[in-house]
Amino acid sequence: FPGKGFVNPAASTASSAIATSNSARDDALKSLLEWSAKNSISRGKGVTVSPSSKNVGGGVGVRINRKTKAGSEVMRIPYNMILSSRELQLDLSEEASDVVLNSLKEDGLDTYASEFFLMLRVLEVYVAHKTGIEDADEYDDFGPWLESLPTTFDMGIYFDSTERSYLPQLAAKLLDLQERQLAAFRKAFSALVDQEERYQVLTSSDKDDIVKWAFSIVFSRSWRSPSNPDDARIVPIADCFNHGDSANVIVEEPEGAYGPTEVLLKSDVDKDTELLLSYGPGYDPSRFLVIFGFYDETVEEVFCGVAINGPSDEQIELGCTDRSKMIYRSDGAIANSVWDTVLYTTLSQVPEEQQLFFEAYKSGDAEQFQALHRKYRLEVAAALRNHAEQVLATEYRVPSDKELASINIKEHRRLNMILRHNRFMRRVFETVKARLEQIISMEVDKRRKLMQEEEEEDASSDS
Repeated sequence: FPGKGFVNPAASTASSAIATSNSARDDALKSLLEWSAKNSISRGKGVTVSPSSKNVGGGVGVRINRKTKAGSEVMRIPYNMILSSRELQLDLSEEASDVVLNSLKEDGLDTYASEFFLMLRVLEVYVAHKTGIEDADEYDDFGPWLESLPTTFDMGIYFDSTERSYLPQLAAKLLDLQERQLAAFRKAFSALVDQEERYQVLTSSDKDDIVKWAFSIVFSRSWRSPSNPDDARIVPIADCFNHGDSANVIVEEPEGAYGPTEVLLKSDVDKDTELLLSYGPGYDPSRFLVIFGFYDETVEEVFCGVAINGPSDEQIELGCTDRSKMIYRSDGAIANSVWDTVLYTTLSQVPEEQQLFFEAYKSGDAEQFQALHRKYRLEVAAALRNHAEQVLATEYRVPSDKELASINIKEHRRLNMILRHNRFMRRVFETVKARLEQIISMEVDKRRKLMQEEEEEDASSDS
């Protein structure tokens, strides 16, 4: 799967991160790295940005060719080379800024204002490069970086109807949000054009395509600043890191407003290691599918899908709203928070024991806590087994061989990626279901044995 990393604009896709022509890719990469060096973007000793079959996706990535200690600097990007939503917003008139914020608020999406302003910054770079505007005070020459960006994408808003028909519910919800974001951004941009003359050059018939392209760049390559969560940023060259669920690099920024962005090693690395940056938690693989257009085959933990409607304070404390705790492992293991939450919910039929269970959790009374888990292990395992069956019946659809034979995969190039994702998720839920059925079988045997012992004891007493 790809990263946000280098993609040549010549008929490239975010699903391969490899240009159709290796020579075109190599020429654009050479130009990008020369541009970065000229603008004081530095790399640590032994750090390279280059194509390799060893890289994630087999394309361009960031590697290090020497054994290096955790904490070592991998990259340093000066502030003036960072595209910042905050800087763009400060450059707008108050009236123009209000037009944008009010438009986004009307659509209930003002929380994404930072990404909108960053999209404007990307469009400014585009206008400067394509129209030849030369104003060093207002526009830096980001041309080589701009030319390295993809022109086609595999993120959700580009899925066709056939591809969308195989999306699981969570991915479909994310796609719905993505489409609403794009529509709101287009509306806000149209409202802004009347206020800001510099954007009127983009009001031609291809305006929507340009806005969609800039929108895609922002949501697939940016992050919120660690030092200022209201500032969305794209950091050139640092956007060449591929994703890794077990990332070995981390982004750090100074507390001051105008310091450089540094990329540091999180752990010791050996010679000839790819350096990977986390794009977010791996337990939501559908998120990567829709937002970035790839499927992470290395993920080992996924969200279990158990949702509590209107959770109580007790359920929240047990972890039901924390997806990083409500997980299944690919080997079928079930996180403690899943067991705890479902048991507490099950005990709503026995309020006294429900209260006793939560008090044991709070006080650390392991004996009482585990005793209630043992007592209701069968009921909780059955509830989770039933949920897994429901998920397998309604989610992560995979076509039969006959259905697949009727689909022209070449016309639906993202479908294979979606189906790989669905097959993986089905394997996880099938493995969890099998483990739960083993638990149910053992618990049923225990109860039968206990009932038999009680009957024998009663018979003995009667005699």
